[in-house]
Amino acid sequence: MKEKQLYHDLINACIRNEARAQKELYDLFAPAMFKVCLRYAQDEAAAQDIFQDAFVKIYQNLHRIESSAHLPGWIKKIVVYTSIDYLRSSAKYAQHQSIESAYSLAAPDPTIHQQLGAEEILSLVQQLPPRSRMVFNLYVMEGYSHKEIGDLLEISEGTSKSQLFEAKKALQKAIDKNERTQMIG
Repeated sequence: MKEKQLYHDLINACIRNEARAQKELYDLFAPAMFKVCLRYAQDEAAAQDIFQDAFVKIYQNLHRIESSAHLPGWIKKIVVYTSIDYLRSSAKYAQHQSIESAYSLAAPDPTIHQQLGAEEILSLVQQLPPRSRMVFNLYVMEGYSHKEIGDLLEISEGTSKSQLFEAKKALQKAIDKNERTQMIG
């Protein structure tokens, strides 16, 4: 109950453009939301751009939030959508892959997260092609279905599945390469 009241008070103070409240809101959500940006971006500079754009949108649209209890989810949704918009505007996003290029959708290895640390996984995810990175994040990290991803990214459900397969395959290849390097070194 205290958290809901805190959010309610913070939202109202931010709507009144109180700098103290804006800083408090930023401090409360910035660390976690920057990590979300890093997952979608190819590098830290791009993540910083996404992050800044997202927080501008957050401050500009706080008056639209329906319930203060929804604040954390609402902020994360804005960050995710801002990340998607950023990647869409990137020329690299223009790659197209049809369902015909999809393979069997079995995951290469379900233990990817057990073999590497969080920073190593983040680094590998950042190296994925933009659309594969987006689909991977939306499906694996955010829990969206392929239908939801298709609607969100304006691609077919099959293309979403194909992109996820390609992302998993690329991650598995990078992990295998990492393991070989460690065995040699």
